[in-house]
Amino acid sequence: MKKYIEIASLTIILLANFIAVYFLFLSFYPFKTLEVYEPVKVVGSKIVRRGESMDFELTYEKYVNAEVERTRVIICDDGNLVTLSSEAILLPIGSHTLNTNHFIIPAKISNGQCHVQWSSAYHINPLRTIIVTYSSENFTVVP
Repeated sequence: MKKYIEIASLTIILLANFIAVYFLFLSFYPFKTLEVYEPVKVVGSKIVRRGESMDFELTYEKYVNAEVERTRVIICDDGNLVTLSSEAILLPIGSHTLNTNHFIIPAKISNGQCHVQWSSAYHINPLRTIIVTYSSENFTVVP
């Protein structure tokens, strides 16, 4: 009977160690998600007015097939910060260049030099979210 208790104890200890190592792996393994070649290029004129649309050329290499929640923020040199709507997207895996992120320059943005900053959140597993941030070239907003 004592032998069975020792085997059960050893099994529980080994299982607990395996689970701990597995959770450490999920939490700290350096997953490669997305590499964006910065700055993201502005397609068309780099001088825009409020209410006009902008497009960008995004060149990237994606390594995981995971949906991403992406937020866009326009940041101006005078400190004006405008958050645009978030979106859930699924970019294809591999190296790609695409014209993307068509949006209208909002009326509340200030004049001057600005750029767009994207933050993409990848939910790799239940314990880990990796956030990749990248920015566009500067553009000028005029009245």
